[in-house]
Formats: sequence, C-alpha cells, structure tokens
Amino acid sequence: MEEMRREIKEKLMAELRQELVTEVKTELFKDMVQAMMRAACNKKAPQESIFQ
Repeated sequence: MEEMRREIKEKLMAELRQELVTEVKTELFKDMVQAMMRAACNKKAPQESIFQ
C-alpha cells in the first residue's frame, strides 16, 4: 500500500513538473516574440520616415 502511494505521488510530481516546464517555455516564447516584434518595429520606423 505504501509503495503504491509513493509511486502515485512520484507520477503526479513528474506530471506537475512537466506542466510547469511547458508553461515557463510558453511564457519565454511569448516574451521572445514580443521582443522580436518590438525590435522589428524599431528598425522599420526610421527607414519609413526617410522614404516619405
């Protein structure tokens, strides 16, 4: 009984860890995309004003 309980607990902890890792990666990816968009907008703005 104790062995089963320990195995279940370990499985749950592994699943939680995996979910947390996935969530953190998702947040990092969102931040990276936003940073890239900002960088692209910053680069584009001066060039456009030159051509106008």
